[in-house]
Amino acid sequence: MVSQVLSADSHVLEPPDLWTTRMQREFRDRAPHLVHEHEGQTGDFIVCEGLRTFNPTSLGNAGIPPEEHEQFARGGYAVCRPGSWDPGERLKDMEADGIGAEIFYCGYGMALFSHPDDAFQRDAHRAYNDWAHDYASHAPKRLFPIANISMTDPAQDLKELHR
Repeated sequence: MVSQVLSADSHVLEPPDLWTTRMQREFRDRAPHLVHEHEGQTGDFIVCEGLRTFNPTSLGNAGIPPEEHEQFARGGYAVCRPGSWDPGERLKDMEADGIGAEIFYCGYGMALFSHPDDAFQRDAHRAYNDWAHDYASHAPKRLFPIANISMTDPAQDLKELHR
């Protein structure tokens, strides 16, 4: 009999202001940011120069019938479960689902591994890692973040791993 379930492949949806508030000032004007319309489509989109534009609802449409995906996509963050970025709400979701603990990965942050500017990429990952640490600190025995570590400069990247 299983007494506690561990989710080993959970994901978060980063809050839309994560990078604009947490990246170093030199990068903030280029930081991933939220827009409410992109190329004639309405909804929420995360935009970052050098990367493909991302609709965050694609991370939250599990259980939504395929014929409703387009309508759901226009709803943006407002239709996504707040537990994706709010740890208090995440813990409520975990209780409802019978989940004892989660190992969680980033959402949009995965795209940042493809950013062509190494220093920008490294700082974006640092900003995510700081946020993920803060998020997990609300329940350190239940929420376990996987850090994003750049792979462009091993000496620099090792420093972030040890931090």
